Amino acid sequence: MRTRDSKYAVYYDPHSRKLSEYELDDLPTDPLEVENLLEVSSGLPRTPSAGARRLELADLLDAEVERSGAGSERSGVLVA
Repeated sequence: MRTRDSKYAVYYDPHSRKLSEYELDDLPTDPLEVENLLEVSSGLPRTPSAGARRLELADLLDAEVERSGAGSERSGVLVA
């Protein structure tokens, strides 16, 4: 999920062979997307502001997945 100032991604294995990985980038301060604001393996935020941004973007991503029907093959996979 991308907004003007953030990018949030959940990378998952649809076959559940690997654990999901999480990424949140602050595009104005880190345009090369070098500093992940989340712990990769847990999705936990590194700062309170990253936590708030993650919740906002996760809600947008969940709504888009539901709207598009793209999550139907993801049964049992939680999008954080």
